[in-house]
Amino acid sequence: MTGDLSAVTDTPVRPTVATALINGWHRADIRVGAAKVTGCTGGGDRHATRDAGAAELLDHLDFGLVSTFGTPIDTLRAVTATVTIRFAKAGVGAVVLELADGLLRTESPWDRPR
Repeated sequence: MTGDLSAVTDTPVRPTVATALINGWHRADIRVGAAKVTGCTGGGDRHATRDAGAAELLDHLDFGLVSTFGTPIDTLRAVTATVTIRFAKAGVGAVVLELADGLLRTESPWDRPR
């Protein structure tokens, strides 16, 4: 992948922002990969992302994680790296990563010691 990478986080309108980014790139004729890397998986976000024009779609459920609550940081890093590698192999021109709210709070998995 040699295109753009956007991460949407810490806002209650994450899915709206993510789908707007996806739709904009899709309308510009750019293949978009979209992934929900943290949080809880629900069908609504997945369907909205596909409807917005994502050519490739992954979420943490694809890696066996129904929720990422309590997931070790190294596991989350591995999921994120694998997502970007898969999208690169799929030839997408832009990637949108949706990260759950709370990344800037102390209970965030990204703040945990290794």
